[in-house]
Amino acid sequence: MIRAQKAVENYIAFFNSLDRLSLNRLTAVAAPNICFIDPFNKASGYDSVMAVLTHFIDNVQTPHFDVKSIAFSGNKCFVSWDFSGVLTASGKAWRFTGVSELTLDGSYRIMHHQDYWDAATHFYEKIPVIGYILRLIKRKISILK
Repeated sequence: MIRAQKAVENYIAFFNSLDRLSLNRLTAVAAPNICFIDPFNKASGYDSVMAVLTHFIDNVQTPHFDVKSIAFSGNKCFVSWDFSGVLTASGKAWRFTGVSELTLDGSYRIMHHQDYWDAATHFYEKIPVIGYILRLIKRKISILK
């Protein structure tokens, strides 16, 4: 369990120091066949995941994940976190809460990373026309008015 915990801590540290210079450290904390899934992307392998992370670096300034809790179950780990950063295009702060499901391989490297967070509320609803439509739909189907 100690090796798994250290592996997850190193993976989290990788994300919290993410920039173009540190990007190649992915190979030290993740398996070659890593699968990364978030509300916008599904990438497999170092090259594809690095492309997703490069896009993230280019579009979010000062990203930070404040870890709230970590729970292990076998070779899986669940990490709850608060994210903060600044969107490069607008200069606006971006904050939301989420959970990452991580799966470790036999060498204690991350082979699967799936993020769960509400992209509708924390991203799509902030886009002018789409946001209006989504908020309208949300009001129509909500039982709490």
